[in-house]
Amino acid sequence: LQGNGSTGSFIRNAVFGYIEDTFIRDLAITGERWFGGIALRANVGFERCAVASNKVLTDGGGIFVAQGQCLLSNCVVTANQSIVNGGGLFVVTNATLRVDASSILANSTVSPGPGNGAGVYGSAASVLLVTNNSLIAGNATPNDGGGAYLEADTSAAVAASEVSRNSANYGAGIYELGSLIMTDSRMLSNSASLHVGALHLGASATGTVARTIIAFNSAASTVGGIHCQGSAWI
Repeated sequence: LQGNGSTGSFIRNAVFGYIEDTFIRDLAITGERWFGGIALRANVGFERCAVASNKVLTDGGGIFVAQGQCLLSNCVVTANQSIVNGGGLFVVTNATLRVDASSILANSTVSPGPGNGAGVYGSAASVLLVTNNSLIAGNATPNDGGGAYLEADTSAAVAASEVSRNSANYGAGIYELGSLIMTDSRMLSNSASLHVGALHLGASATGTVARTIIAFNSAASTVGGIHCQGSAWI
């Protein structure tokens, strides 16, 4: 599916539904108010796309990854909202999301509401890869995981990227219950209204953090930086 640039070609106010293996290029998906921007059930790559200003009554305001692998390359996912989990993106069990040279910005879960993971929500046994100067920033939830919320048995890797200025009640940058490897990255100015500004590693979690700057994060209680209940190598 080929557009003519994400500022010139749009899909507006449409329930895009489920699609099969494909690449989507140079297109904006925007303006859906009830069912989210797009739902995927196969291997789908996005290049130079914008997924913006969509809303969903359940999970995955911008993109709902129902199965397969989703690649975002030079894309922006911004200003999407969910009533429940994953304001920007929701990744179902056994699915994979790779964010490459892309931005997940200013997404949210409804406040007040039950949702977690304003930027990204990863279900159990899902995979999240964030690489190549990607940015997860300015996402907000009244609950847990402003930038990302990752369930038990998830596998996440963040390399040469930034998680910054996200806000949540608990674990404002990343709330991790699975495994996380973070290298050559930055976690900056994330803010929790209660616990843990930058990174929360739950009791079931394992974490490796190397060559990464963690600075200017804050929390009203406990720690602004890293809180580890599981095991970590830093």
